[in-house]
Amino acid sequence: ALFTTDSVIAQEMAMAAPVVAACLALHALSNMLEGILFATQDSDFFGSIYPLNTVALFFAFAAARTQAPSLSGIWMVFLGYQGLRFLQCSTRFLLNQRAPTTARWRMRPRKKEHAMHDPAALAATAAVLHDEPKHPMSHGLNVLDGLLNEGGPDEGMLAGGTRTPATS
Repeated sequence: ALFTTDSVIAQEMAMAAPVVAACLALHALSNMLEGILFATQDSDFFGSIYPLNTVALFFAFAAARTQAPSLSGIWMVFLGYQGLRFLQCSTRFLLNQRAPTTARWRMRPRKKEHAMHDPAALAATAAVLHDEPKHPMSHGLNVLDGLLNEGGPDEGMLAGGTRTPATS
């Protein structure tokens, strides 16, 4: 009698409870795997499967609607969807973990170059730091430059290894 006093509704909810619990468990596992895949910059994968999953879920509900399902039947459709997501994400995760020497091809896209290795980014940073000392970002970039060169804030390193105060 937590949500309702109607015995028919309470009975339906009791019958659906195990399916709902399984659905929520698979949902949590799928979200965990999605987070891992997003963190490893594998978002292109989701751009291809999300539209397909949407269409599949639409047709699954359309088919269920023709049979006038119970509450448990609706949750079974959701359980199938969560199972599909878990299967897709776990398969993708496992394929991405294969060693490059044994895999014919890698599923994970290449990592992007860090900005500190980009000559254009380094030149732009140098221009702001040294050529335009009155630029609004110059103080913040001087602090970052000092920290990256193992100095503290407002300290930089000369080529010879001696510390000098940064110009503001």
